[in-house]
Amino acid sequence: MYNVKRYVVWLTDEDQLTIDRAFDSAHRLAAASVNYRARIRGRWRVVGRYDTAHNVPHLHCFWKAGNPVRPLAGLGAGEMVDRAKRDHLRNWAKYRARMEANLS
Repeated sequence: MYNVKRYVVWLTDEDQLTIDRAFDSAHRLAAASVNYRARIRGRWRVVGRYDTAHNVPHLHCFWKAGNPVRPLAGLGAGEMVDRAKRDHLRNWAKYRARMEANLS
């Protein structure tokens, strides 16, 4: 059984990062996800997501055609969360613009 902690970072009124961290019974970080979501055309959409599903940290690029998944070999859950936050904080506007263009 995991103890899940969630926090949300609002970038704008229509852009947010949702960070979920799951800790095991020994209080170690066991799993994590960082979602960048945007309200585009009146609907909340996941634009990019880093997660540790299937025990392999990876990035889902929903702003790209075909929604490719990019593995992040060698990263632990904590390192993945740090990388995801840095990436989304630096690039959220670019990812949003690409997502909007793909919906046209």
